[in-house]
Amino acid sequence: MNTIQTIWSALTSQNETLTNMLLIPLAFLDIYIGMIYFTSILNIDTTRKRKLIYVVTYGIVANILKFSVPTEYYVFFNLIVWPVLVFFILKATILKSILSEVVTMVTSSILELLFATIIYNIFDITSDVIIATPIYKISIALCKYTSIREHEYQN
Repeated sequence: MNTIQTIWSALTSQNETLTNMLLIPLAFLDIYIGMIYFTSILNIDTTRKRKLIYVVTYGIVANILKFSVPTEYYVFFNLIVWPVLVFFILKATILKSILSEVVTMVTSSILELLFATIIYNIFDITSDVIIATPIYKISIALCKYTSIREHEYQN
């Protein structure tokens, strides 16, 4: 019982270290869900092997950049790396490579804003608390992924 209480305490209190550790597998999940989303929206046909290579490559690059580069530069590098990897690994056109980033980021941003606002109102907390508390961060991510996956099942 003490172990469960310790785990719950770690998940529900502000813990930047744990949140950063949870972001590692969430990055791979986010990349996979985003790839499924933009390949279905933009009709990008590719093989399963190329999809796997894309997710693993981009996941590793994103995690290395996340922990080794300051945030403002990470965002810049991420904006460059994404369409380049889509172009070279998934063999999409230049336009589809750029649109893959735009479509996914716009959709993701809208969903994160929607779910974060709901959590703000329900729990009466600030954005700083959401960013630093693992349970809130995971909740928003899972809601976002579920919404995007629902679109995939409807197509």
